[in-house]
Amino acid sequence: MRFEVSDETRGPAKPVVSRLDEAEFDSLEEVDAVVRTLRRIGIQYGLVVLVMLLAVPLLALGAPWWFGRPVWGGLTLNFITVAVALNVAFLVIALVHTRVANRSEDEMLGRLDDDLEWDDV
Repeated sequence: MRFEVSDETRGPAKPVVSRLDEAEFDSLEEVDAVVRTLRRIGIQYGLVVLVMLLAVPLLALGAPWWFGRPVWGGLTLNFITVAVALNVAFLVIALVHTRVANRSEDEMLGRLDDDLEWDDV
């Protein structure tokens, strides 16, 4: 594929060769398999988040010491868990999910070492 670039200030047109013809494209089956895998990974990590969210009210109902007894500076374990621990845990889960999803997509589509930068295209 050739494109002609002309600029009146520089002179005659220069041919520009695009490397889009050389690029690899993924088949629909490969992309479908990646989507199914990423959906499965997302559901698994989503269930972990749901279990963590449901654990807080269940502990508040089932364990009186969880909700009633102050531990540090008048704060209960329930409050500390909701205010700090869940936020840190969700951040860790999000980072791990992103790394696992990116790694599995790269492995399935064969892009582990992506040497071709966008500047080269």
